[in-house]
Amino acid sequence: MKNRLFMIILLSICALMTACREQKTADAGLMYTPIDQDTAREMMEKDDGHIIVDVRSREEYDTGHIPGAIPIPNENIGSDMPEALPDPEQTILVYCRSGNRSRQAAEKLGQMGYTNVYEFGGVLTWKGALTTDAPSSTPAVLSFSSFDGGGYEYTVDMENPDILAAETIRDYGENRNELEDGATYRAIITLTGLRPGRTIVHVHADSPIAGHSERLYTAMVDGTLRVTLKSQRKISSLFLFRKGKNVHYTYRIHYLQDGYYATVNDGEEQRMDTASADALMEAVEEYDVMSWDGFHETKAYARKGESFWIELTLTDGTHMQARGDDAYPEHYLPAMNAMHDILTYASFTPVMSMDDVPDT
Repeated sequence: MKNRLFMIILLSICALMTACREQKTADAGLMYTPIDQDTAREMMEKDDGHIIVDVRSREEYDTGHIPGAIPIPNENIGSDMPEALPDPEQTILVYCRSGNRSRQAAEKLGQMGYTNVYEFGGVLTWKGALTTDAPSSTPAVLSFSSFDGGGYEYTVDMENPDILAAETIRDYGENRNELEDGATYRAIITLTGLRPGRTIVHVHADSPIAGHSERLYTAMVDGTLRVTLKSQRKISSLFLFRKGKNVHYTYRIHYLQDGYYATVNDGEEQRMDTASADALMEAVEEYDVMSWDGFHETKAYARKGESFWIELTLTDGTHMQARGDDAYPEHYLPAMNAMHDILTYASFTPVMSMDDVPDT
């Protein structure tokens, strides 16, 4: 009798362990992460840009949903990324009524390429509040310093203006708000979501003193009309001078919304192909050229080396300046040679003026 009881207990333990292993194996193959509702509630309290997705029907959603959630019915999720979820890296919290549809929806989202999908069951077991209110929109705000009488003037363009609206104001602080040469202010740009989607935002900065600079962002508007910005890291402007025994060149390159423009050895301005500008950016990253910022050395009486001067501004706002005479920062030769090779084989085409346009 004791042996029989022992065998029953042993078989029960084995069955339980087998079930656990099978569950772990199943979870390991999922395209999403199952979490409990306490964990989901903790994640909702974080200001990390997450989105809550209710995959019930619209009728069920309208009767009461978790605050901030957007409706994307499970049956509407196919093989294409939903417009309301433009960012595949966004944290997505998925729920339904009981947990069945949310598991299906989370798996489909994971298979589409969303990398941070979490499923937490349904409202039947939800202990938090429900609401019938629509989620409120969350704009993105950019802020840049400037001054009257020569500082940067900021303007904004969107490749798809149906997705975003932009408003720019000057903030002089509490004590003043009128124009005065030299007065400092902050240019505040508010980007408000109009509908879900993704677009490129160009922020143009123009100054009679400092010239032109570009900031470039990818803007993503999710189903709650929350706007998320990610800086794009490209070349905004580049001045490159190098003079030695067997080499002598000067390049001036700048980026505008319609592409890149360059002058070679102080010649006429020409258009430069974007592929070469992207290759220059790769060389900048590979040789860590931005780390040269502040390098300024001269070796007196040296005659075997060369002189260089480089100023580089990127579309994420970072800037560097370096110069030397017979003194060089780390990775100088391979970096300069790589950039020169790219520019040597770059495609330059004349800029057409209105005088060059034939009459029709």
